[in-house]
Amino acid sequence: MAVPEKVKEVRAKIRKDIATWKSENPDWGTSESMKYLENKVSVNTYKSYRAILPLFCHWENTTPDQMITQRETQYRSTDKKVRYYFEDRLIEFQQYLVQSHYKSNSIKTILSRVSGFFANHRLDLNMDPTFWRKADKQSSELVQSLEPTRRYPDNDEVRLILELASNSESLAILLGYQAGLLPSDIVSLTWDRLNIDFETETRDFIHVENMRDKTGALHVFILNPDLLHFLRVQWVEQGKPETGWVFRGYKDSPMSNRNLNLFFKNHAVKALGETRSSKLVFKDLRDSYNETILDSNVNEEIKDTLMGHLRESAKSSYSLSVASVVRVYHEEIFPKLAVNGWSLKQKASEVDELAKKVDEQCLQD
Repeated sequence: MAVPEKVKEVRAKIRKDIATWKSENPDWGTSESMKYLENKVSVNTYKSYRAILPLFCHWENTTPDQMITQRETQYRSTDKKVRYYFEDRLIEFQQYLVQSHYKSNSIKTILSRVSGFFANHRLDLNMDPTFWRKADKQSSELVQSLEPTRRYPDNDEVRLILELASNSESLAILLGYQAGLLPSDIVSLTWDRLNIDFETETRDFIHVENMRDKTGALHVFILNPDLLHFLRVQWVEQGKPETGWVFRGYKDSPMSNRNLNLFFKNHAVKALGETRSSKLVFKDLRDSYNETILDSNVNEEIKDTLMGHLRESAKSSYSLSVASVVRVYHEEIFPKLAVNGWSLKQKASEVDELAKKVDEQCLQD
């Protein structure tokens, strides 16, 4: 879809303003604060900072060095308006981006880089968690009118697709839908990495730690009762192996990403029809998982850990309690994703427990 003239005009003015700011501050890129930042982040991340920070600096009419000096001065002020100056400015900057017709996901990326600039100098912005949960939810009416509405697979649709899938296919689909794994993550799984002895295992929720190749971020995904059911069957069908690919391809190779997309699309066509299935791809399962996490209102650190995203804040240098991540997933997220009767099983257990207490009380009476 063509970009409206109004958006072109706004962007042209912003580019001109940034060019003017750069000409007035030619040494900004080699300044002390930027050199310090360069040593703290990866090469690609630093390029992103260099591309984004001038947008904020021209809007704020400042330089990176001036921002750090100002933040250091204001950081311990007893006056809240002074201490939280940049927090308030970031909220105002968000509105500026909305009014300038940036896309919602671009807005969150830009805001994250500004916040990350301070965090990497150990001068974190103290933003309310709801600010980040809603950071990619706002955009101008013009942008909203241009963006196609995307609806990811919901629980009922996933159930219909699973009815047509084999055990191995069901396992792959649920690793995308309930664990947020991409096709490349799924086909690279091995039995020794999962390290589960199904002969003795009694846990209903098992965490697996994974370092994502793309970002180097810690990714914790949870194997739940639904997944463990299909995984156990897969293990038995393969002869109870201790090593090797969970999803086997030809000879000693893993299954290809393409196979996952093919069977998912084929089953989606049969289960949901041509019109709906034409709008779906396997990766949409991960987006469904992300939407469920957002709807569960978990904190940003747990969300990023479950999605395998890099954490921008100072908390990124501290490890999360994996037990807490598993608990939040178990209590807040999985009930919305369950497909194999887990919710009904839980309710039945509650009824049985209540009936047991009633019987005990009757015996006492």
